[in-house]
Amino acid sequence: MKKNSKIITLAITLALISSGAFAQGLHPYKQKFADMQTWAPTAPKDINLKNFRPYRAVYGRTYTNARGEKVNDQIIMSAQYVYWYGKRVILFEYHDVGAKEFHDTNARTQFYYLDEKTLQMYMAVGPKAGTPQDYTSVRVLEDKITTSRLNTSTGEVDFKELKTSAPSFGFRQLRFLMWGAMDLEVGKKIKLQPLYNAPSAQSTLAAGIVTDQVDFTMPDKTKKRPFIVENTNNPTSAIMHQFHIINEAPYVLAQGLYNADQKKVTSWWLKLQHFEYLDEK
Repeated sequence: MKKNSKIITLAITLALISSGAFAQGLHPYKQKFADMQTWAPTAPKDINLKNFRPYRAVYGRTYTNARGEKVNDQIIMSAQYVYWYGKRVILFEYHDVGAKEFHDTNARTQFYYLDEKTLQMYMAVGPKAGTPQDYTSVRVLEDKITTSRLNTSTGEVDFKELKTSAPSFGFRQLRFLMWGAMDLEVGKKIKLQPLYNAPSAQSTLAAGIVTDQVDFTMPDKTKKRPFIVENTNNPTSAIMHQFHIINEAPYVLAQGLYNADQKKVTSWWLKLQHFEYLDEK
């Protein structure tokens, strides 16, 4: 993902949890996350992707870049069936198109090979944070996860591995896809764990709470009833990520940055502009 001053890694959240300071440091709106340590972690049986069809979705996005400037660009997501060592899997592609007027908003493309039902990850390839010309590849093996980070100008490779036999639910960037494959209801608390943090080669998590179900008008004027899943990266901030989630493609309809102090969405990290199925049904 691009640089964004509002995004703070979940490692900070985990450090607060382990130090016992999490509940005391929470923004008042985020007290609902105070007992997150007691939530049951996600298991493969909790995720069952239904209603999947190959698709393509285009989203508008507004964010603040490294210079503090407001940037508007697009995200293109697509998913289709492919075969990975003879096994049918889903190839999920995330294309960050960049914005031509800003030097630090370059195009970035990520590829994920996922189990077609549980969405457990087999392999991922994508750019290193901050350097879109350099790439990271991740392989999930039976007893470990390996990360190779390539500097394309020097040819140097930084190799890391995490010894684990636990299932991997991919990266935090895909948390909306996991939520779309779960049975959601208002009040449900979700701890996606383990997820994988490629830069640190460590396991992490993503916590979310289903807070509402709302009306949403699709680009073709059809109506949907997505659930709102709230997720936070920074426990002390007033900013909460609100995902609009449905159980069919494109799974995420919008991702708003909700300011709890102002009691409104102040910008849209994702907002659906175009959607189409890629099969012939």
